[in-house]
Amino acid sequence: MAIDKVVSASITDSAVTSTKVAAGVLHPNFKNLFINGDMSIAQRGTTSSSEGINTVDRWRLNTGTQQEQKTDTPDARFSNSFEATGTVSGSSGYAVVYQRIESKNVLPALGQTCTLSMYVKNTGTSTANVTVEVYRANSTDNFSGLTLVAALGNQAITTSWNRITFPSFTVTDASATGLEVRIFRYDASNDQEWLMTGCQLEVGSSASDFEFLPHDVNLKRCQRYFYKIESTGTTSNNNITTGFTYGTSGVQSNVKMEVLMRSTPSFSYDIGTNGLVLYNNSDSVTASVPKIYAFAPFGGLLYFDSDLSGTFGATYRPVNVSFNTSPTQTKVLKFDAEL
Repeated sequence: MAIDKVVSASITDSAVTSTKVAAGVLHPNFKNLFINGDMSIAQRGTTSSSEGINTVDRWRLNTGTQQEQKTDTPDARFSNSFEATGTVSGSSGYAVVYQRIESKNVLPALGQTCTLSMYVKNTGTSTANVTVEVYRANSTDNFSGLTLVAALGNQAITTSWNRITFPSFTVTDASATGLEVRIFRYDASNDQEWLMTGCQLEVGSSASDFEFLPHDVNLKRCQRYFYKIESTGTTSNNNITTGFTYGTSGVQSNVKMEVLMRSTPSFSYDIGTNGLVLYNNSDSVTASVPKIYAFAPFGGLLYFDSDLSGTFGATYRPVNVSFNTSPTQTKVLKFDAEL
């Protein structure tokens, strides 16, 4: 048939399938409403016995006793999975993991049928099913109050990796305030230790293949919510930023985020004693208590004053701010804008 004879009317609806259409048409890029669904980014660490977001980026252990980033995966396409260990305590025997989806990222799903799928594997003694509940924030990106959007029922989990798909549901227009997707297992008397990866929430009435993103793209998406500056062990000359002296006992410098963060971040650090060194051509002093000032989502000022180990010979001189080679620990500055 000549090309000019191929028109829409000559192609039946059933002939057009997702396997015959290039990626980006039926299933556009960034179709997954979850960020870091393949569990490959873990900026904070790989093991924690605390609740919260302490290992895999964007994924919060809300109820449980242990969380880990693991290398046990369903196939070679995945590098990592998330392992959650639940509590065993009567009516509160839960392992609950959730991700909050920012209001800006929910917009393409409003009023649409959506489907949630994931790979799961049971590594504990419990045989309890996996359950999902979807909530919306009662005000924009504020999850202190929630309203249930959909309870998606139960899906079986076994000791082998298996992809499970939950019944489709509608994301209501009222969900423009943001979504909280809770994935959990309930068992009052058994260990709910389990693995998950390839978590995908997408527009459509069926689950499509999991969308893998380039590592750098995935990392930058996570850095919108958490950004760190880190030095490991005795690494020397690891320059963080440059600044200048003000007076003879203070230093002020600029810090710029790699990506625009979701909101003005909170600041914390773990650098040990004298973990930072500030130096110019003639003076070198150490610091243990970095502080921030006039911060915004794109960055701000990092400064040092009362905790400096010494003084500088002159004011308004350029200064390099670096991690010290001592103490020999991982030293990190942390900026957090999580939901």
